[in-house]
Amino acid sequence: MVGRKNHYGSGSVASAEPAGRAWTITATAARAGINPLRYLTDYLDACAAAGGKPPDGAALARFLPWAATDTDLARWRNPAGPDP
Repeated sequence: MVGRKNHYGSGSVASAEPAGRAWTITATAARAGINPLRYLTDYLDACAAAGGKPPDGAALARFLPWAATDTDLARWRNPAGPDP
């Protein structure tokens, strides 16, 4: 069964909830035409710049695909290579 193999390890709420969040974020990025790896890398860099805390307010809004700037969207849509 494919589902059982793909969901191995999510038998507990402690592991299923973060996995579900990660899949939701990457699927939302992919549907918006955004490279999930580049998107998540920029988000984690923003967390590191904030002292290991997630961004909030305008800093968080930057990562919502429908509220992102054209510059960020161009960067995130670039599949690989140097920044646009």
